[in-house]
Amino acid sequence: MTNRDKRFLLECVRRLPEKDFGERIAPILEQRGEIRWPDMPYEWIKAFLPVYLRLRELSLAFPFSRETRHQLDAALLWNHQRNTRILEIAAELARRFHETGETLLFLKGTSLLLTVYDQEIGIRPMADIDILVVPEDLGTAETRLEEAGCRRDGSKKPSHHDTYLKNDVPIELHWRCGFQMPAELSSHLLKTSRTVQRNGVSFQVPGPEASLLLACANFEADWSHCCDLLWFGDEAWQEDLLCRILFFFHELRWILMRSEGAFSWAIFHDLARASRKEGEIGILLMLADKIVRAPIPKEEMEYLRRNPMSAPFAKRCDKIAWDDMARLFLAREWVRARRREGPFSAAYLLMKSRLRINHPKTYSGLKRILPTWVPR
Repeated sequence: MTNRDKRFLLECVRRLPEKDFGERIAPILEQRGEIRWPDMPYEWIKAFLPVYLRLRELSLAFPFSRETRHQLDAALLWNHQRNTRILEIAAELARRFHETGETLLFLKGTSLLLTVYDQEIGIRPMADIDILVVPEDLGTAETRLEEAGCRRDGSKKPSHHDTYLKNDVPIELHWRCGFQMPAELSSHLLKTSRTVQRNGVSFQVPGPEASLLLACANFEADWSHCCDLLWFGDEAWQEDLLCRILFFFHELRWILMRSEGAFSWAIFHDLARASRKEGEIGILLMLADKIVRAPIPKEEMEYLRRNPMSAPFAKRCDKIAWDDMARLFLAREWVRARRREGPFSAAYLLMKSRLRINHPKTYSGLKRILPTWVPR
């Protein structure tokens, strides 16, 4: 896939939620001619599905070759079948826990499937079912899972969840949010949860504020993982990173849009503080605001930018272009990997030089991981 194809994808995602999407994107499609990606990587198929569905709704799928349309339609069908099976298992668990009065919160992809993608369940394949219970209900929750025919997966023993299997679907039973999340955040998520109805079953899911927080936290972890691999010279992860960026932007916009004005920035601030990642989350929101113009009020951006945890990375976010922000993220991960801190760190030099990478000590380490796909 060429740089032009990647820029086209980014441009589609940038304009995806706008009302005049059809009028504005049609000239871009006409200029390209027919798009032929017979060997499109699966990661790109996943990332392009939101764009493809939107184009198909507007009858603008004409630039795609038969092979490309076949790949995309096959991916949509497989995703739909997989997610339908996940929803059936989730409904069974919700009914069992509701009968006994325990609180069961569906997290991450499952909650997005029940809210953000409730009308487009084929748009993203869900890998597993993530559920959260209070620590006091952990023993009862394990019993309920066994009664539902789930068996424990003894091969995985992380410190914050147990893994069960039902058919081919992993079920992760959490009693805290993750390795890098404090235990107090779990109680905050349960307090701000909401109930959604689907096919006569009640599901407890995080509120839109918690969904946005978890999306940011997941993407921050994905970004760090991909950058670590890029640092060791595995350039194939560059495309995987871009796919994750595309999906993160898509989810962020739809979480905010589907909240229908009920989004509370005060609750989001409380959750961000409880997660102890307020600085990183602020940078992610500013990056998204630069690229997809998500409806984030300026005063909220200023609030997060003032947080000392985000300095010095976010000081000039309002003055630099979004491609510089992408470089800034890579620079930050490089600095973390090299464990350099202080006013003379590589990050400080990058900020001071407007990220032109003109310092020999920084260039030697960054030239291998700076992306070539960043649009100008």
